[in-house]
Amino acid sequence: MSSAAALLAVFIEGLFYKEHSKYPPKVKISGPASLNLEDIKVYMPEIDEWKESEEEIRRNESQYEIVVKPKPIEDDVEMSTPTAAKNEIKMTCKDVEIVRSGKQIVLPVGMAYDEGIEWLRRKREEDERDIGINYEFNYSPMDGAVAFHRALADIHGWAELVPTPGFFGPNPPVMKAVAVSLTEKTLVPWGRVMIPGVEGFLQTGIKSDPTPRFVINGRVKQKNKDQVAAIAEKTEELLRTRSIYRGQAVKISFAWEREGRDFDPSEHCPQFMPLDGVAEDDLIFGSEVTNALKIGLFAPIEYSTACRKYKVPLKRGVLLYGPYGVGKTLTATVTALKGVKAGFTFLYLDSVLDLKKGLQLAAQYAPAIVFAEDIDRVLEGERSLSMDQVLNIMDGCDTKGGEIITVFTTNHVENINPALLRMGRLDTLVEVKPPDEVAAVKLVKLYGRGLFTPNADFTEVGKVLAGRIPAFIREVTERAKIAAIYRLHGGNIEGQVKTEDLLGAAEAMKNHADMLEPKRNEVTLPTSHAHLAKELLNNLIPSVVVNEEDAAKNGKKAVSAR
Repeated sequence: MSSAAALLAVFIEGLFYKEHSKYPPKVKISGPASLNLEDIKVYMPEIDEWKESEEEIRRNESQYEIVVKPKPIEDDVEMSTPTAAKNEIKMTCKDVEIVRSGKQIVLPVGMAYDEGIEWLRRKREEDERDIGINYEFNYSPMDGAVAFHRALADIHGWAELVPTPGFFGPNPPVMKAVAVSLTEKTLVPWGRVMIPGVEGFLQTGIKSDPTPRFVINGRVKQKNKDQVAAIAEKTEELLRTRSIYRGQAVKISFAWEREGRDFDPSEHCPQFMPLDGVAEDDLIFGSEVTNALKIGLFAPIEYSTACRKYKVPLKRGVLLYGPYGVGKTLTATVTALKGVKAGFTFLYLDSVLDLKKGLQLAAQYAPAIVFAEDIDRVLEGERSLSMDQVLNIMDGCDTKGGEIITVFTTNHVENINPALLRMGRLDTLVEVKPPDEVAAVKLVKLYGRGLFTPNADFTEVGKVLAGRIPAFIREVTERAKIAAIYRLHGGNIEGQVKTEDLLGAAEAMKNHADMLEPKRNEVTLPTSHAHLAKELLNNLIPSVVVNEEDAAKNGKKAVSAR
């Protein structure tokens, strides 16, 4: 049998359909009128052998239809393989694309049959080659897992879970429950899966550098790469359009990574924050603090569209500083509510130690708001490499062009490295002071709504409670309720709580509160930052002087207000 005839048989074997396991089937091919069919033998890929056959040829215009009549297999039949003539073929084309379309086999102009057959042989070998799969998605791991699960359902309807090899033997496949909202969960595959029509496997996982994100790894045949690419593209599309975290308020911790533990989808996912019971009216400050928050923090969020229109940057930094218990944490919740309404992703960091990771995650879900309490824990003392990394992210080296509003709180502004306070890193500094007289009365009415006597005069109450933290004012109100319950022997106290009940409770708590609260208007500064902090505080708080009397104690200086 000629080499051309043998290779032509290889060319047509892809069109076979099996009729009988012992005999070759009926085959149709296309070719020019000059095609010599006398030496054609049929190659059976099931047994990797050539079989002789008898042919009846019927010509139809420029096509031949070869009807292969089965002939019993004989032991002494001459055998050949496609590789026999491979090295004799002269290749004239540098690259040939194989396209499946219609019922004709079309060769490029000038290409010989042998060369066409050789290209098909090479393509078949290439298609059967194993290739590695690696897709990275710039989204939180379980956000990606949910999108991957949805993509599989949309394209294939289902996927088979298979064990994942491990050091101590195969690990069984798992379905993980992932919260997709505050009240809903969905099961997603985590580990290896097999896709219908794809030879090989895909495997979900995470990559942690620089921040945890979703990856799909695996091994499939080259011929299946387009199917896998379609799954990856669908996953990316669903992450852009149906992300479970984008535009939501979540609390997140990277403690597992800091402590060197493996990521557990059941424990380490962002947690949705409940915002149903949050009301802006619950956030009560003096007029000075209220106005500073409205302009410095809330306006860029609520009117972000206008800010973009007039080229106002939405990469901003806000520092809320003040004593314990004045409402900085409540401000975070109200900020989350406003952010979600405006289409921002709100990220509340469980620990300020995760600030670097939190800012990197915010870049993935921008526009975003990052809220971190006690910033002095990571940005105090002398400049360090880790501090510079955080400052670089804030400056935009790693979040260039990103719309990220970063909100920090601290109870010890004097301890913060002055590098943080530079314009462009922190655009707004708000001293969150204890309530004044007006704000104190508003808080009392908020905590005791509907229970006070009609036309009650709260003037004296405001004077007594001014300067006290909201937690103190709330407890005064609760004790006033208890006093009314006692006075009415457990009866209905609606409209029965008197201002005298409030004043009595405040007097009873005064000594307790004085013991718990630190000396007001006094802070302690490290000596290395005293001169810088003095300048800062003189700009923030009127009439502040540095007291040098304590200079000899512990290498520190005290600053007190007059």
